[in-house]
Amino acid sequence: MGEKEYEHGVEESENLISFTIPENEFITLWDVFETINDHFGLLIDDFESEIIPAEMIHEVITLVSKEKYPVFYDALMQAQKYNAFLALDF
Repeated sequence: MGEKEYEHGVEESENLISFTIPENEFITLWDVFETINDHFGLLIDDFESEIIPAEMIHEVITLVSKEKYPVFYDALMQAQKYNAFLALDF
């Protein structure tokens, strides 16, 4: 249900969880995004919207430091918990 809402531009719903990554964390995430892009053929970048599919979430979690990237890590963990995709919109 959340996937259809996301595709139709719904920003607030009981089926969607939104996270805002703090600027200091976001700036340092670019190396992680590049690694994710290289490993999974994604395009996480400025001015892009990208979805990390549910079936990739577990593997992506292994590339992300909980201590260094707590908000992004928490978003990944929530996606894993609900067997859901993670949408990134910049």
